[in-house]
Order: sequence, then C-alpha cells, then structure tokens
Amino acid sequence: MGVTQHNQGSDTSTAISNLLLVTGNYMRPGTGAYPMRGHNHVQGASDHGSMPNNLPGYQSVDDPEVRTRFESAWKAKLPSTKGLDNHQMVEAIHAGKLKAMYLIGEDMSLVDSNANFVGDAFSKLQFFVVQDIFFSNTCRYADVVLPGAPAWKRMAPSPVRRGGFKRLYQVLEPLEDCQPDWKIIQDLANQMGAGLEVSTSI
Repeated sequence: MGVTQHNQGSDTSTAISNLLLVTGNYMRPGTGAYPMRGHNHVQGASDHGSMPNNLPGYQSVDDPEVRTRFESAWKAKLPSTKGLDNHQMVEAIHAGKLKAMYLIGEDMSLVDSNANFVGDAFSKLQFFVVQDIFFSNTCRYADVVLPGAPAWKRMAPSPVRRGGFKRLYQVLEPLEDCQPDWKIIQDLANQMGAGLEVSTSI
C-alpha cells in the first residue's frame, strides 16, 4: 500500500515533508514530495466521486446545496446520506442487505484483507458485474464481465497526482469487444435512457 493508505498516513506524509524541509529539498529543481498512493487510478477515482461520502470534486453528499447542484445537472434525485465503503459492502452482502454489485477495475477478492471472506460474499450476490482489463480473480465470481481497454489502447485525459490532467494518446487498437471504461459506462447509461454524449477531445 502507499504511504497515504494507512492509519498513520497523514503523519507519514507530514514526516516526509519535514524531512524535505530540514534537508533543504523544497523549492529546488528535481526535488519535492510525492506520497505514493497504494492502487492504480486512486487519484482519478477519488476526483470523480467514487468515494461513498463525496460527489465529484470532493463535494460532500450530505450538503443540500451540493446535492441540488448535481441533481439539476444530472436530472436525477441523489441520496442524502453517504454510501458504503468496500468493507461495509462485503459485510452488507453477508448480512443479506446487498444483492447486486457493479465493480470496476479492482480485484477485491485478491487485494482486500481476508480474501476468503470477500470471495464468500461475492458468491452470495444475486447479480455481479465486473469491468476490468484483465480476467482477474474477482471475475471468477461475476455473472457478467465487461472487458475494458488499458491506457495505451484509448485516447483520453488522465488525472495526475499533483492535480489537473495529462493527455493519453492511443498506441494500439483495443482487442475485439474491449472498450475504454468511460465508453462502457456511457453505453450502459444510454441503454437506461441517460442520453449521454462524451467527447475525449482535449
């Protein structure tokens, strides 16, 4: 895991910053702090609102003004309370409170603690969709696997740790039936009547 994803993550990041200060390694070319995250695409996933308590841009789901703004833009009613994190979802499956799941790009049955407990939960789901670029261990439990396309097989903006975006250029054509994650989500949403039109031109 990265230094930020432990219970002492904030203290560790502060210690790194202090070390740079006492060694004179701030505000000089080729120096600076970069606390590594533990999983791929954590920054982008967090930025676009995949955490259970935040909407895109780290805006709190329990703020009525924020919800009203997003409801107006998305033309949909949003819940006023936060959702479940990955551990709480697994507990909810075992308790019979969560019956279906759509999981994108995370091999939970491998990387989450107590893999047997997680796998047993997935086997209890009534409907399980996994979207990934590999047939991961978690895919073995899925009713449907949606094949994504890796970064070098799509043209898209990608979030960077320091904030902002960088442009990704497509190098190879995706394998047959594989699509970029955004395209899969757009197609599913449009099947449900969303009418989304996303452009990757930047």
